[in-house]
Amino acid sequence: MPAKILLLGSYNGQDSLGDKCLLKAVIRRCRDAFGSDVRLVTHVVDSAELHGPLGSLGIEARPGVQTYFWNWEAWLFRFIRSKALLHRLTWATFSRFGRLLMRLRPGSRQALQDLEKADGIVIYGGTNFSRQWWWLQNPSYTLCRRWSGAPVFLAPQQYGPMDPDQLQGFREGLFNHATGVLCRNPDDLKLLGLENRPELLVRDEVFSNTAQYPAPAEAGYWAERDPVLLVNMRFSRDFLFESDTTVLDRFCDVVGGVAGKLGLTPKLFCMSSWRFADDLAGREHLEKRLNAEKRLEVLPYTDEYDLIAAATRARGCISMSFHGCILAMIAGCPSIPVTLGDYYDFKYRGFADYNPVSPIPLISLAASIQKTLVQECCDYLEKYENKKVQAERERSGRIIDIAYRKFAATVQKP
Repeated sequence: MPAKILLLGSYNGQDSLGDKCLLKAVIRRCRDAFGSDVRLVTHVVDSAELHGPLGSLGIEARPGVQTYFWNWEAWLFRFIRSKALLHRLTWATFSRFGRLLMRLRPGSRQALQDLEKADGIVIYGGTNFSRQWWWLQNPSYTLCRRWSGAPVFLAPQQYGPMDPDQLQGFREGLFNHATGVLCRNPDDLKLLGLENRPELLVRDEVFSNTAQYPAPAEAGYWAERDPVLLVNMRFSRDFLFESDTTVLDRFCDVVGGVAGKLGLTPKLFCMSSWRFADDLAGREHLEKRLNAEKRLEVLPYTDEYDLIAAATRARGCISMSFHGCILAMIAGCPSIPVTLGDYYDFKYRGFADYNPVSPIPLISLAASIQKTLVQECCDYLEKYENKKVQAERERSGRIIDIAYRKFAATVQKP
């Protein structure tokens, strides 16, 4: 019988292009490692897309432990307003009685059966195990491991930044029990005490999946491309933007500086719908800052393949979105990330090495934009060597493929 693999990760039904790409990349690798007949199930908060537009992925999707854990906390919130006490009581009660409650509720029994019948669990993502999202992921994933007993593989992702108690919870709940683990940046290795295991350091799951996302054959030389600079502005409460315009002004200055020096026209693109993060919130401000005579063009928000196609024709990309950079680089378009605060600073640790011959510049909005940074970005875009980056994608992909196959070998099929 084919193996049954449960996928838990950063895609929970939200309209986030990067998280959807991660899920697709993991599905592709699981089918390559376990066989095309592998039965894949994912637990998500909202399964509407996986039963609709993403139905062609051919995986089962339904609410799981995470959903019922959150619902239980929401019920307790009616009586407890202290966040710390609420978290402690939610964990103490649901970890003890949650399995029974789910078994008694008809709508959640299938999720328990998924756990009990799973041959393996793959936990994938981007920043699941960072301080910002830790409580939303780690406790429920820990219960999934406990209640299933199946081997767990921690696929390439970011671990940290975490508070000491979060790190302890991650170690005791998941890391110490994992059959395999891969890290996405060098600080992950340090955080997990894996400094002596450099072979566990790989690139992002999407960046490294050349089977799911091959480099377009039509990607031409830099000077032959359209004079366009793709721009993503990830401004929302959960990311970079607050009410003050200082940060936005700095972002506009670097975009305007690079576009002006290289004679490029900025073109905006979104990595999610406005319900998740409104990437067009700063559009009008950017237009005023650039003294644009007409509205900046916006690429239609469709899927990653349309964005990759657009990036094959562009000369550069400046993106706050991590996977905005990744998708442009897949297309052969040089990309420069933008960071602000420890959440993004940690996310982009080691990102410079995604280009093995020319370190990728990093635009920090924590301080005023200097002319030297603008010139550094321009030099990087003009001198970009796409073949070396594509070779790095293949190198990292081979390591990840081997790790998935090793995990598949540990899974006991019924």
